[in-house]
Amino acid sequence: MRFANLVANHTLSLSGDEVASNADGSQRTSKAIALRIARDLKALTVPKKLDGQRAGKQFEMAVETFLHETFPALQSLRPGSWRIENVGGSRAGYQIAKYEPYTHLDDLAHAIEANPTRASVLGNSYEISRMSWYYGTQNQTT
Repeated sequence: MRFANLVANHTLSLSGDEVASNADGSQRTSKAIALRIARDLKALTVPKKLDGQRAGKQFEMAVETFLHETFPALQSLRPGSWRIENVGGSRAGYQIAKYEPYTHLDDLAHAIEANPTRASVLGNSYEISRMSWYYGTQNQTT
């Protein structure tokens, strides 16, 4: 079964009160969907779920493996050279701006760095990854 390793390494698990580890515990719909997925994949009940960083890394690795196994079968739908890259939580650069159709985001991020008040016009969700890196870096150096 694909993604069985998520259950085996407890990335996907259930708490004693049947809240799946991939659920937003404050959202009823999220809990219901996550519980269904966890049950379908036969997730185990564990006394303590993994910390977020470890679970996130394990999930990223599972998705990367899935994509490496699956994308070659899609050549008839989208021919060309596929490169699958797990950039994880890297803040070394603005990863998504390397790829079409997101190349404009790097220019936008630089404009916001030059004048941070521009961020308020865009809202924080549009540039959240880049700006959290930017402001995190700024806060570390001051």
